[in-house]
Amino acid sequence: MKFSPAINTAAKEAKRNPKRMQREAKKQTQETGLGTKAQQALKLQQKHNKQGH
Repeated sequence: MKFSPAINTAAKEAKRNPKRMQREAKKQTQETGLGTKAQQALKLQQKHNKQGH
């Protein structure tokens, strides 16, 4: 059997489910948190002060 040479084709991008993308984005923001490092440090400090009282 003789085959023809391979033909380059453009790969289709898989359609991403918008709800899944939204869930993944929410999960990432919950892990890292929003805001700058300074804002995150202030939030952490407030949390520690709240637990102390």
